[in-house]
Amino acid sequence: EALDHCNQVFQLAHVLCLVELEDQLTALTAASGITNKTSLARCHVELANYFAAAFLMPYETFLQTAENTAYDIDRISARFAVSY
Repeated sequence: EALDHCNQVFQLAHVLCLVELEDQLTALTAASGITNKTSLARCHVELANYFAAAFLMPYETFLQTAENTAYDIDRISARFAVSY
């Protein structure tokens, strides 16, 4: 409730990754050599953030939009309904 729409959508994508792709996150972090549980959890959070951004802003579409708008952050944010 405290988040605006853009951040709610991002958080939903973030949680989707944590819930649905847990095995992939575990596989990625297992190969990292990190053994500290707190550090592993942090890696999962950051990977889920990366997933959410990639999910909401697919690279090719994002790049094309960035180039077409002369990298106008406000227009890019509006196009993908994300916050800066």
